[in-house]
Amino acid sequence: MPLAYRHLIALALPIVIAACSSSSAPAGGGGNLPGAIYYVGNLGVGSEIWKLDLTTGDDGKLGIGSMPDRTKEGTFILVDVDLIEAPNDLTSRRVILKTDTATELSVHGFNNPQVSPDGTRVAYSTNDNLVFVAARDTGVIAARFDMVPDVTSGFYRPTWTPDGRIVVAGGFGNQGLFVSDVGLTQLTRFDPMLAQPSDPAVSPDGTKVAFVLNGKVYVIGLDGQNLTPLTDEDNDGDSLPTWSPDGAHIAYASGSHLHVKPAGGGTAQDFFDLYPQFYANHPVFAPSGQFNWS
Repeated sequence: MPLAYRHLIALALPIVIAACSSSSAPAGGGGNLPGAIYYVGNLGVGSEIWKLDLTTGDDGKLGIGSMPDRTKEGTFILVDVDLIEAPNDLTSRRVILKTDTATELSVHGFNNPQVSPDGTRVAYSTNDNLVFVAARDTGVIAARFDMVPDVTSGFYRPTWTPDGRIVVAGGFGNQGLFVSDVGLTQLTRFDPMLAQPSDPAVSPDGTKVAFVLNGKVYVIGLDGQNLTPLTDEDNDGDSLPTWSPDGAHIAYASGSHLHVKPAGGGTAQDFFDLYPQFYANHPVFAPSGQFNWS
């Protein structure tokens, strides 16, 4: 296993410490939220993907893997040494791209895969901040976004717009939020010159992007307008904003917890309080990469 991937797996290991959960938490699903959260939980031999059903409150392990993205067909694109596609039970697996092939395009490692809206392509970033787009059926590379000349870091964490563009965050040397053209040939910065925005996630309707700045979650229009803070908690540890399927809520990691807020602002709710089984299985929520709400 490549050293970079072993390091990635190590980062995904949550530190098991005590976390507070409300004694008045309701039984079952108490959040009136749609869909399910797919996330990386405790690890054995490798990363384990779990499903939290937000309707029933049931929380169970699906199988080995990390950084899951749920497809419209009900499968997963995920990372487990290779970039693979797996069914709902994560048993049989089809390799999209391998880490041990002798091609320059496959030796960087795979992070945060995202399936395109039409289901034909997979965008992903690498351990060294490159972004690729590959054909889902063959693994053939369709687009690549390299490091900016004379800059030491490139781009990472791609997220798709409904019309087939990608939004990425720039690395330290080329800070900002960038959107591609439909042909995936170039990137254009659209944020108002923010210092090191990260973790972008496009809303389901394609009009807004949630992202992290200085440890807080913000929302901005894809046109670069209407920059609005979503979180204002005292801690500076918010990360990984993720939209609900209907676009009404945004979930995000906060400290060792998973919180959710209405996308237009409002009171934060703690998933540990809303879903007791989730807390019982994983009293620490500490993902090293994306989780998926679908």
